[in-house]
Amino acid sequence: MRSEWQSRLKTELRFVTVKDLQARLDEYERRYEVPSDRLADAFTTDGELQETEDFHAWSALYAAFQASTAKPRSKRRRRLRMRLAR
Repeated sequence: MRSEWQSRLKTELRFVTVKDLQARLDEYERRYEVPSDRLADAFTTDGELQETEDFHAWSALYAAFQASTAKPRSKRRRRLRMRLAR
């Protein structure tokens, strides 16, 4: 079952821009003094991931940012992958 904060975050993420996502990720980077691509390490203690509310909020923001800034795949590349899969 989804918690209330996860539902709010999902709803909120529908209406933010890439600039907003970057600003919020910057807040986490300043707070934990680690860039986003290594921030999961900040939530790891003795080799175990500590799934705190901050971790879940950051990971949702980071996933949304990555999806928003990803380069679209070309049709040619998709066709090639489909041919190789046959």
